Amino acid sequence: MKTYSFRQQLQLGQKAERAIANILKQEFEVVEANDDEQRQGIDILGRHRISGQYLRFEIKSDLLAHQYGNAFVEIISNDTARKPGWVFTCTADLLLYFIPGCSKLLFFRPFRLRDRTWLWEQRFPVKPSQNFSYRTWGICVPLAEFTPLAEAIATVQVKGFHQLEIARNGK
Repeated sequence: MKTYSFRQQLQLGQKAERAIANILKQEFEVVEANDDEQRQGIDILGRHRISGQYLRFEIKSDLLAHQYGNAFVEIISNDTARKPGWVFTCTADLLLYFIPGCSKLLFFRPFRLRDRTWLWEQRFPVKPSQNFSYRTWGICVPLAEFTPLAEAIATVQVKGFHQLEIARNGK
């Protein structure tokens, strides 16, 4: 099993967050979440330019979803510290799931994913992702089942992200 570096994964996630924030700026006034909001699973705050509605966004990037055909729905964030995964802790209004390999950005209401977790655990493999001192566990949900739950799907081009994915997968 490949071991992932928390720092590298964090950097990739932050790169995706910045890119997605730039895309959201077309329709929203965007502000990065503060530390307290980040601990609640919120990455970006936005106010819609026309309606004035405020939304809280969490952004997840899955560099391997396109390659394997599955979304990694995190149910345990850190098995050593016994921290629940984002599917349980997300308090954002919308969870944006970015799949660079197919240039897709899926917009989910978090409860729609959370409500299906128990069923998915019965039907699909639960696998670990090894970090240096702990493992993250997730349900490998086929994209064919995961994608239709999205409120919206956008095709996005994030410059440099696809090349990064190819370089990482080629190691």
